[in-house]
Amino acid sequence: MSTSWPTAQRVFLEHLRAWHTGAPVIPVYLSAVDCLEAAHPGRSPEQLTRADLELVRDELLAGGHDAGEAVHAVVAWRTFFAALEAQGLLASNPARHVALPLPSGGRLSAGAQ
Repeated sequence: MSTSWPTAQRVFLEHLRAWHTGAPVIPVYLSAVDCLEAAHPGRSPEQLTRADLELVRDELLAGGHDAGEAVHAVVAWRTFFAALEAQGLLASNPARHVALPLPSGGRLSAGAQ
């Protein structure tokens, strides 16, 4: 089975609209998923691995994004892959165990854990 990015993004957007109605998180989450697609052209969502996601996370940090932005990206990826998994489009969620980067203070807020 191969799920295209447009199909995966449609499923994700439907999920976000159902669970985050009117929330400002939707464009942030969609942007994070777009980042994954751009980082891995020619690969479908189910072809991505935990290592692929960790590489993108690390590239975000190395590219000048702060840890908070990287945390939002990882949380968005977890939600994206969980939505695909729930719809039967993925066997497992490669983002489930991707570690959240620590902010400069070394601690995550209670809501981000």
